[in-house]
Parts: sequence; structure tokens; C-alpha cells
Amino acid sequence: MNINNEYVSATVKLDKYKLIISGNKKTNKDLYVYAANPPDTLGNYSGTALPFASVDIAFENTCNFKKITTNSFEFTFKYPNTFYSLPDGNIKMPSAIYFSIDGFLSNNNVKFVLEDTCPIKSLTSRNILNKPEFYNDKYNDLPIANNLTNMINLANYKIINNKG
Repeated sequence: MNINNEYVSATVKLDKYKLIISGNKKTNKDLYVYAANPPDTLGNYSGTALPFASVDIAFENTCNFKKITTNSFEFTFKYPNTFYSLPDGNIKMPSAIYFSIDGFLSNNNVKFVLEDTCPIKSLTSRNILNKPEFYNDKYNDLPIANNLTNMINLANYKIINNKG
């Protein structure tokens, strides 16, 4: 992947879960390069690699930070995680590398978006209406049956009621 913006001309190579960034800066000022923390890897699947709940959590004590003072550079970042934006917390921001001459987490930055490798998991249900009845409806609508019949009934119920 090539990056060419007002601050830098660089290449990004992906090596498993690491980004190798090398190139030259186009400004005489110090350049700050940063990205969100890598995903949390936990002992179970359900909590692993969830997007961070906010920008504050995503960038808190990030290991993906570099201040560049020389014209040419090469450094390694861990692949950054995604995070939810404020104030509503419903929009997932993609993994990205940020370039700025104004400092860390500056509003005046240039963003290079990376491929979103985060699995589709969320902190809340993906129910469009966000009603708590989403979880309870099936118990009122489906009959008591054996496992095979129950799975078939549940699959049909989800299709008919758009609960997938």
C-alpha cells in the first residue's frame, strides 16, 4: 500500500499483525504518526478483537505512536483496532494511521484508512429497532418442540421477522 499525502510519501507493508511503514516526510516540521491500540486478545472468542468503545480507550497509552524528526524513516506498528465514534457510539471508525504536524490526537491530521480486519461482533445487538423484545419474542411465538424442530422453527422465525 502506498501513502502519498501532504505530510509523507511512504509504503505500508503488512507482515501478519504488524505494519512496516517506511518512506520520506515532505515537511520540515516534526511529524507525528499514530494509530489506535491493537485489538485485545482474550482467552475466549466472544470478547476478543471487539472494537473499542470510544476514541479515548482506543488511543489510551497506544503502542502505535512515532515522532519523526528525520527526513527518512522506517518503523513498525501493530495492526490497529477499530473503535466507535462519539457522541452516539454507533458508528464504527475503520482502522487507520494518522499523520499530523500539530501533535498527538490533533484535529488537524491526515488519515490513511486500512482494511477492516475486525470480525463482525458488537457490544450490543444488531437489532435494527434496538427493542429488548428482540430477545424475548421467540419464547412467546415458538412452540415447545424437540431440538431439530426447534432449530427449524427458530430459523424460519428469524427470516420471517427479520431478526437475523
